[in-house]
Parts: sequence; structure tokens; C-alpha cells
Amino acid sequence: MRALKDKAAESEREQQVSHLADAIGERRGRDLLDAVATTERDDGWNTAVRNLILAAEADYVTPASFGRIRTRIEPIKYREMVFELLSATGLEPVDFDTVDLLKKLEDEDSLAEATHSFGVHVQRLSLEQIQNGDTLFFDLPMSNVQTFEELETTLESTRLGEIASLGLIQDGNTIDVTPLWYSEYGRRALSELGIKGTLLPTDQLDVVLSVIQVSPAISGQIQIQRKEDTNLRQPVAPSNSLYANLLKATINQDLDTLSSFASRHSLPTLNVLLENTVTQYHESPSSDNYRLVLECMKSHVAVRSIDSIIALEKLVRLDDPRIATPAINVLGNLYNDSSVLTLTETVCRGKKEWIIHPVLNALESISKKCPETIPAIEGLLESDCKNRVILKRFLGRISK
Repeated sequence: MRALKDKAAESEREQQVSHLADAIGERRGRDLLDAVATTERDDGWNTAVRNLILAAEADYVTPASFGRIRTRIEPIKYREMVFELLSATGLEPVDFDTVDLLKKLEDEDSLAEATHSFGVHVQRLSLEQIQNGDTLFFDLPMSNVQTFEELETTLESTRLGEIASLGLIQDGNTIDVTPLWYSEYGRRALSELGIKGTLLPTDQLDVVLSVIQVSPAISGQIQIQRKEDTNLRQPVAPSNSLYANLLKATINQDLDTLSSFASRHSLPTLNVLLENTVTQYHESPSSDNYRLVLECMKSHVAVRSIDSIIALEKLVRLDDPRIATPAINVLGNLYNDSSVLTLTETVCRGKKEWIIHPVLNALESISKKCPETIPAIEGLLESDCKNRVILKRFLGRISK
């Protein structure tokens, strides 16, 4: 009898961990919070945090396009979801292993106490890291723990100092922008512009500098130096190895590595790669180019960020079933009300039958994990929707 009870308990634990893994892998933050809170209520916080730790090595359900039923949770996505759960979004680059951080919470009495303890701890670690010049990928934390005023001011002043003290090496008609990549404002600008590598034609530098989000008085202090100059400040790489590798993958536009990390910070680069591959395919519609388009779309499914929706919506609007249909399928794997709104509006304005069926399939997929689906569709039915009858019929089917 004891063996049966132990087996049943182990089976329940596996189901709890699997449920957590699916919520993390699919970036369903509210479902993750609900699952942790339910386990805490039924079995205590210690069990809930142990399940979170086990989920680090778990698999989650992936779409058929991935070629496998389940995929191991990507390490940075796991980290981002844990930090979101514990109200510390923005401090993920702190140089401390995610599981080790969670283990420090095992003696807390509740999720609320663990959240407070976690917030205080990672803010202190972050402050030390930033004071040492490591500011890449940090954001001001969205936390219910009062943000250290020193952390805010130190982060901003250090980043401005990075830009103001930059020296870029010019060699002929190219400039080495490595120091820009290793400053947070520079990294963001280069990523959003789709710059690949560290060498930039000199005539493109002004464009890059113009989009760096600092005042001209600060960016104007960037110096162009000779290759033989020995007084160059060495860039500070992220001390967290995950984020050091993420930076390298971003610089090189390494799609496979970016997908394997599935970080929200990959989105600017992934958006540029997707747009470029679609343009390349339209200019030369070969099977190889089409495969690249699908690989870029798959990377958005890996990351599963709400920020992908704008890029995907542009593709859905293209009068090209080979591009629009897989983009619709990707939206069907982003379980949030923004995806629902985009897809439902597509039905409302759609006249071509080829687009209606995949959109309804995508909406049905979302409806199974996003409770906002039905209210969102009901709201649009009150608007000037060209396919109101189709949506009403669909709504009746998924409401049963």
C-alpha cells in the first residue's frame, strides 16, 4: 500500500512539473503563477519551489513544425519566466545560476515571502555587477520590492558613461563597432538596425549614432581612433555566461543559437532576420530561401514573445499563402489576447477563403489555453466585421 501511495505521489509530482514546464515553455505567465499558487496551497511552498527547480530540466509541448513532440525548456526563457514569476523582470543578467537562486528560497514560508527575498537578493547582486561596468541586458526591475534608488541611478549613469567614453577604431573605410555592441544603448541600436558583425562601413556610422537613445551631447563624445591607439577602453563582457553567449549570437545573427536560448532580447534581431528572409524569398523564390523563412518563423515560436505579433501581422497581410499561412500558424502558438485580436481582425477583413480556414484553426488552438479568446471575438462581432456569420458559427463551436 505504501508503495502505491508513493507511486501515486510521484505521478502527481510529474504532472505538476509537466504543467509548469508547458506554462514556462509557452510563456503563459498567468498560468505559471496559478500553477505555483495551487501547489503552494495544496502541498506547501517548499513543494512548489522544488517543482520549479525540476522544471529547469523538463520538456514542454511544441508544435508539429518543430519535428518533435516535446522540447527541452530553453535556458534563458526559463530564467526570464522564473524572474517574471518572482517580480524581478529585468534583472536576469545577474551572474548567479537560476536553480541556485531558487534553492535559496526553499526555506521561505510562501510565494509572497520568497518574492520579497528574491527581489532584495538579486537587486543587491545586480548593483554590484553594474558597479563593475557590466550593464548589458539589464532593465529597471518590475518588482513589488521597492527598487533600490542606487540601482536605478547607477545603471543609468554607468550606461551614459559607457557611451561618452567610447572609442571606435577606424581602419580605411570600415569602423570596428565592437565597443558599441558591448554597451547597452549601442547593442540595442545595432540590433534594431539589423547590423551583423563588428565591422561597419564608415558612411553608416552616423545612422547608428542617430538611433542610440541618448542625447546628442552624450553620443557626440564618441571618438574615432586609429588602430594603433593603445589607450582604448576594453569593453566589459557580460559576466553571466548565458548572456555573454547571447551577445555573441546577436552580433553574428546566429539564428540557431538565438532560438536555443529563446530570450526576449533576441526579438529585434529575429524580426530583422525574418523580414530579410521574406524579402530574399520574394526576390528569389527557391526552396532554400523558403526554408530560411520557415526557420525564422520557428524561432519566433521558440521565443513566444508578444513583441513578435507586429512582425507576424505584416506577413499575414501579404497576398501570399506560402508566407501568410505559416505566419498564422505561429500566431496560433502565441497564447495571448493580442494574438486573438490580430487573428480575429484578419477574419473580419478577409475576403479570400484560403486565409479563413488557417486563421480559425489558429484561434481554436489559442482558445484552449487563453480564456480571453471568446470575449475578444465577441467584442469584434459588435464591429463592422465582414465575416460575422463565420465568426459566430466558430464561436458557437468553441463555446460548447
